[in-house]
Amino acid sequence: YLLVGHNGLRLGVDERGEYEEVIRGAAWLNLGNVLHTKGPRTEVTLSEILPTTGEARAPKSQLYAYHCFERASQLSPTHTMPLTNMATSLNSSPATADLSDEEKRALKRELALKALAIDATCASAWMHLGVSLDDDEKQTVEVPGVGPITYSQALVKCIEYNIATGHTSPEEEACCWIGLGVIGDDVVINGKTWTERDCTLQAMSVFNVPSAWINLLPCFHEGEEKMPIKLADGTTLHMTKFEVAKRAALENTGSGSAWLNLGLCFNNIRTAELEANVTPLTTVIFDVEGTIIEFPTPQKVFLRALEADHMNWKAWINLGRTIPETAVDAASGALVLDDRTVITRLGCAQQAQIYKPAE
Repeated sequence: YLLVGHNGLRLGVDERGEYEEVIRGAAWLNLGNVLHTKGPRTEVTLSEILPTTGEARAPKSQLYAYHCFERASQLSPTHTMPLTNMATSLNSSPATADLSDEEKRALKRELALKALAIDATCASAWMHLGVSLDDDEKQTVEVPGVGPITYSQALVKCIEYNIATGHTSPEEEACCWIGLGVIGDDVVINGKTWTERDCTLQAMSVFNVPSAWINLLPCFHEGEEKMPIKLADGTTLHMTKFEVAKRAALENTGSGSAWLNLGLCFNNIRTAELEANVTPLTTVIFDVEGTIIEFPTPQKVFLRALEADHMNWKAWINLGRTIPETAVDAASGALVLDDRTVITRLGCAQQAQIYKPAE
């Protein structure tokens, strides 16, 4: 039988009408890559077509990229890519929507170990193994032939094998550099010691991962006015902490932490302006997809942080600090939203207490 997608995708048919490639993993891998590129929720409906009459039977199945990679791994059991692609797609695929986060991490770990059993130098498998440990340096996983591996050790191996093969996957390598930049310790890679700042800056130079901009903020040295940041396209920017915070928020508009950091930087500048007894001039302006968004006060930025994440307790605390202690209504300085909700400093403190993690 020949498998044909109703949306026009056609699998591995040669001029003689043979369907050998359809039953090989490569065709399924390619189809999975097409679907994954279009988005994790993209699906294709495949039918059986009778080669003698050309008659199409009823749709056989609806498939997502994850299903295609799974089929490829069954047909090409000695190849690592179907396994690592399954590990990449499982987090956001409807095919695994019924799994908990812990179950997804366990599945990712299982797929990574299967890939490493095929090829112990597979950089992508090492990355997925590290990610499956969820930033927990105390947790280890036993890798046959290697021994117990921690989160950071798995990421280091991904980077080392990526470098050895000529940076074959810059995005995965950058993600590993980002992970190593937040573990709290220096790491040794190919004999060289890397600090948290080194790792985060290296990530920026390999591939533009939006979250790296957030991680750059704590990397400023004491008293450092501008940080040199080399980007993946080869250009070098010299940016202040405020400029990095603005870029981080622009690159991560759905991150409450990014907006919180911007609000804190903005607040420091506004406080300095007031202490210097000058008219406050600083404002934050974004051009998001052609739309100008202006934030004239730090208070507006903290509100934006809570729009992105209403459980960000630090944003609640800092929003409260922009409201006078005695304010109970608009006339006395309380914050009144469009829906007429009145927000006081005490109300912000109460919200922060609700969402603050237990010690």
